[in-house]
Amino acid sequence: MSKPVQQVDPCSVIIFGASGDLTKRKLIPAIAGLVRDGFLPKQFCLMGTGRTEIATEDFRKTAREGISKFIEGGAIKDEDVDRLVAATEFC
Repeated sequence: MSKPVQQVDPCSVIIFGASGDLTKRKLIPAIAGLVRDGFLPKQFCLMGTGRTEIATEDFRKTAREGISKFIEGGAIKDEDVDRLVAATEFC
């Protein structure tokens, strides 16, 4: 018997070294899986930072590409992807 999903309070996740390949291939798709499965609250922010300066829009594009190509565990709704990407910033 599985436990019911319990959402956490509003939160932020910061990825250091976010301009690297690991973020696109593993970290962002894993976070997208949490969104898909209902483990992240509606008030959520994903912030990336790294030595290589990139524009937030480019980071969001990379995030969207990573989700569509590398997500595991089943399909994700477009509205979940849109919500995660909209809550993503590169600082």
